Amino acid sequence: MGYLTKAEALAAVDRIQYHRERTNMTGGLKLARLMFDQYGELRPNADRIIVLITAGVPTVDASLLNGEVAAIKRRRIRIIGLGVTNRVRQFYLINMLFRCSCFSALVYPLY
Repeated sequence: MGYLTKAEALAAVDRIQYHRERTNMTGGLKLARLMFDQYGELRPNADRIIVLITAGVPTVDASLLNGEVAAIKRRRIRIIGLGVTNRVRQFYLINMLFRCSCFSALVYPLY
C-alpha cells in the first residue's frame, strides 16, 4: 500500500490505532521498509523518510531492531523518531537513530 498524495498519507496516519499494549518498533520499521521496497519507484524523486512514533521502548522482537535499522540505513532511508509519552527513554531512541546515520529525534513527552 503506497500513498501518492499528502491527503492519502494523512488519512493513513489518522487510521493508526494505539492499543497501549506493546511497542513493536521492529515490526513497524520493517513494514515501512518493505513499503519503500515495493512502492518506492512510484515516486523516485520523493524523499525517503520514515516517521517513527513511539510510546516507549521496543517490547516485540527488540533483539531484531538493530538489524532492521541497518537494513533501512543501507537503503538510505531517513528515520524521524517522535517519542510521545513520559515513558519514552530518550537515550534509547536517540541512540537507535544515531546508529542509522539518519539522526533526527523529537522527544517531547505528552502527558
